[in-house]
Amino acid sequence: MFRSSNVLYLFCGALIVFALGVIGYTFGACQLPVGDRFLEALKLFLRAESPTTCAAPWSLVFARYAAPYIVPFVALFATIRLAVTNLRYDLRVARARYRRGHFIVCGLGDTGMQIVENLRHAGKEVIAIDLVSDSPHAATAERSRVPVVKGDAAERSVLEFAGLRHANTVIVCTGEDAQNVDIALRIEESIGDTRSRNDVLTALIELRHEWLFAKLIDHDKEPLGSPAVEVRPFNIYQNAARILIRSLPAQPVDDPAAKPFIVIGFGSMGREVTMHYLRAAPVPLRCLSNVLVLDRVGEEIGRNFVAGIPSIERFAEIEFVTADVSVEAVEKWGVIEAQLGAMNPVAIAVCLPDDKLSLFVALRLRALFDGVGRTDMSIFVRLRRHHRLGEFAAHLERLPQLDERLRVFGSLEELLKVDILIDSRLDTLAKACHEHYREMLAAERPDSANARPWNILPEHFKMSSRREADHIFVKLAQVGLAVRTSSASTPIAFTDAETEVLSRLEHRRWMIERWLRGWRHGSVRDDAHYLNPYLVEWDELPENIRESNRKTITRWPEMLARAGMEIYRPARGVA
Repeated sequence: MFRSSNVLYLFCGALIVFALGVIGYTFGACQLPVGDRFLEALKLFLRAESPTTCAAPWSLVFARYAAPYIVPFVALFATIRLAVTNLRYDLRVARARYRRGHFIVCGLGDTGMQIVENLRHAGKEVIAIDLVSDSPHAATAERSRVPVVKGDAAERSVLEFAGLRHANTVIVCTGEDAQNVDIALRIEESIGDTRSRNDVLTALIELRHEWLFAKLIDHDKEPLGSPAVEVRPFNIYQNAARILIRSLPAQPVDDPAAKPFIVIGFGSMGREVTMHYLRAAPVPLRCLSNVLVLDRVGEEIGRNFVAGIPSIERFAEIEFVTADVSVEAVEKWGVIEAQLGAMNPVAIAVCLPDDKLSLFVALRLRALFDGVGRTDMSIFVRLRRHHRLGEFAAHLERLPQLDERLRVFGSLEELLKVDILIDSRLDTLAKACHEHYREMLAAERPDSANARPWNILPEHFKMSSRREADHIFVKLAQVGLAVRTSSASTPIAFTDAETEVLSRLEHRRWMIERWLRGWRHGSVRDDAHYLNPYLVEWDELPENIRESNRKTITRWPEMLARAGMEIYRPARGVA
């Protein structure tokens, strides 16, 4: 689209009039020399009198009258057009505060703009708030007929102008975590008790930095929101890692050893993928998770990472290797390829911050493992902005019966879709797990903080339910079972062998989650000092605790049915 369309109109109009003038002087009664024809045609724009007295053809007459008015006409047209555009903009913004059930996006960076586009494509009404109303993203939103309110979303008047009182959801993604939290708290304060329990406002806040995200969720005191406002933090790295872990190929529980999982790049994305893999522990029973991390400063960050998890040796073997995988360091790839080519990894996750480099590394590794006969191994590549390019590359890498040799994950386009961000599709099973847990607590501790409904549940307990739910897919795959969307009314029944193995896997997951949070074994439970008597191996647990775990496992089919899913045995499942 031309940015200076008025100049284009002026140029086209002047060119037409000039051409008519030249034609008039060429075919008129007075035949002027070639040079004079062009000169006289130019003089028409200056209202200069023509020295010729010959009869003028219609083209010249039109050019004489039109030429002096080209510039004023275009200026008038531009003024009217600008006025109409501004009026339409002002009307859209003015109507914003009177809308109902709409979505407010605070911040039009890459994340905010992608959210606006996804909401528009889903047919939702959107209003954006940004400090700069003439930025490229704001201009794009305006062209899409999305009103952009210029102002600071931390100001109550700006939020009110955007129709906060009657909005469905507010998404806060300014690019600054502290600012996002501050805006969310101001929203909660502004709404107060003005909404009914059936009309809860959802406030989604983006948190990019791990320390603040962990600080907000790692407590069990109070929820972030209130009965009128559900405050829900989201972290794109965490959601990407959750999707990836669910997609990993399963290692059967009876395999003799755990295959290594390779992570390339240990920035925010690589760290989140590694942590989710350690929590899920998708490895055989009695085996430690085996992780290899390659990064430009691998050994340095490895020391800091391991130091932050004192009990890591209980459940994982993790190695950090310093390696430069950039395009410029191609001469060093021989050493890297020799080391990786001798391994038999379960999968590789390329988590570099640059999309072009990530795709380069993924394709090079794909060729490396194809050369040693590992054509079936999946390579996951994180592409933040170029999802379609990655899908095209993945399509080229497909082989008969092997469709998932190269898999794209972590793109903004996918992670910020309405069903994931707004509808919380990833939390569907977690909510069902929590409801099951509430039913268990109803008789014992009905007033407990973790027995509250999901929308007012402290974030720490939500996160625990998410991790439990995500791991259900992993455990089922390890015993040869699978999950699919279904409305079947007759849930599957586990065999005794399946129940026992799944119970052991769930207890291992529970212990790893506690170890990662700093819990230790103690003869008596002490929440203040993070002590728990059940942080022991399965065979050392009291029989009543093991039986309680088995009962929970047997209710999984029912929980998944609540979430619209069913467990089934594939053609060659484990009995």
